[in-house]
Amino acid sequence: MTFININDNTLNFNIEGNGFPVVLIHGFSDDLNYWNFLSNELKKHFTVITLDLRGHGKTPLGDKPITIELLGDDVYKLLEKLYIDKCHVIGFSLGGNVALELALNHPKTVKTLTLISSYAQADENLKECFKGFNKELKKSFKNYFDEIIPYILPEDLCESNKEEFEKIIESKEKTCKLDDLREVLHAGKNFNRLNELSKINCRTLIIASEDDELTLCDLSKKMHEQIPNSQLELLDYVKHNVFIGENIPKLNKLILEFLRNK
Repeated sequence: MTFININDNTLNFNIEGNGFPVVLIHGFSDDLNYWNFLSNELKKHFTVITLDLRGHGKTPLGDKPITIELLGDDVYKLLEKLYIDKCHVIGFSLGGNVALELALNHPKTVKTLTLISSYAQADENLKECFKGFNKELKKSFKNYFDEIIPYILPEDLCESNKEEFEKIIESKEKTCKLDDLREVLHAGKNFNRLNELSKINCRTLIIASEDDELTLCDLSKKMHEQIPNSQLELLDYVKHNVFIGENIPKLNKLILEFLRNK
């Protein structure tokens, strides 16, 4: 855990491993620990940078108006301070929005792009979900968590992990600033780079679940259609969070082979 001043804000990040750099960008209401399963594998071969986005984990929201462009610029400025001029970029969900910003605004910086359960423009389904999340965030983190978790995990895992969920809720209730999360949620709702995706010229891996009811599979298919040098990998029997159970080693292998261009 390391803190650094970026864009008049204090950003928390972590760096592990050796080799060509890979940046991992977490999703909404997560933090850098989301990536532990993947980063533990990647750090054997690469330098892995993880970070807490504004309003998440140990990075405060700051005073600037929150946009996905600002979140992307935070990541870019972090790379500059680390003297990294080119890297692989991987983003999950909202982190995929941030990754797209990097690829579009700083194309020379992004060697490859990996987008997981993400989108370039929110559809009506996603906007309605965001509306529900925003409503529950006005009440408590527990209300929000209960609202979002059926979108994140299959029903059987929701049932079998109730005790673990209670621990997560208890921890987040102490650390999360709900108004900060609502600011970031609003930025994700308004994000739209769909008509610019054809400008992305790096190799791109798009991973989506056909059973994702939050960021529908069609959103990933639209990105695949627009990004010239992209490949689409579709999963089933998982929801929004694809990094679960037996999928973890499969996804680690898929992503590692993509990064190594094998």
